[in-house]
Amino acid sequence: MAQDFVFSASGMGGGGFRKEPPDGGGVDKRVLFKDKVIGNKKPMVHIADSIFEGLCAPWEVALVVKLLGKSIGYNVMKGRLTRLWRLTVGFDIMDIGNNFYMVKFDTGMDKTKVMEEGPWMIFDHYLTV
Repeated sequence: MAQDFVFSASGMGGGGFRKEPPDGGGVDKRVLFKDKVIGNKKPMVHIADSIFEGLCAPWEVALVVKLLGKSIGYNVMKGRLTRLWRLTVGFDIMDIGNNFYMVKFDTGMDKTKVMEEGPWMIFDHYLTV
C-alpha cells in the first residue's frame, strides 16, 4: 500500500500538516554524482561482434587454475608452474582474486600438454584446472 507524502520547502507555514517521508526522513542520505547521472541503470558498452571476437581471441588458449589447500603469492605460483610444467614456449599468469589465476599459454600445444599430462602437484597441495 502506497503512503502519501507531502514535502514543503517552506516548512510548516500556513498551519499546514506534513507527514514524514516514507523513508524515515530527516536522515542525511548522500547522493553520489554517478547515481545522479546514470540512476539505477548499469553502464553498458556496445561493440560490434567482430571487435568482441578480436578481444576474446588471445584468451582462447587460457585456463583458470586454483591451488587447493594453501594460499601463495603471484611470484611463487608463477615460479613453481614454470619449473613444474617445463613448457616449450611459455605462459602468462594473472591473479584474478580468491586464489584463482588465469594462465594464458603462448601455444595451444603447451595448453594441451598441461591439460593431458600435468603434473598437478605443488607444495604437497593440488592444483585444479
